[in-house]
Amino acid sequence: MDPFPREILELIAAHDGQYSWYQIDRSMSQFSANREKNAPLMRSLTRVLRNLSDEGLIANGIGPNASQPVYSITVKGRQILAAHASEPQFQEQG
Repeated sequence: MDPFPREILELIAAHDGQYSWYQIDRSMSQFSANREKNAPLMRSLTRVLRNLSDEGLIANGIGPNASQPVYSITVKGRQILAAHASEPQFQEQG
């Protein structure tokens, strides 16, 4: 699994059903150790969330603000995280 979608999946798992797109975006921009490297990816957050949803790894529901859905990890998403737990998130390019 690519590092950026994996980070998002881990963040959703840690805040299951509580984070909207905006909260994920804010958390990722503060959390990412490779912020500059991930800047283009951050602009594609909506696409990554849609892909994770299409793959059945996350689901979205209605949060406190109906215009901002919140995301939950699915059983399949937890299985994918567990399967990739031993992989390093970022590999140095050299």
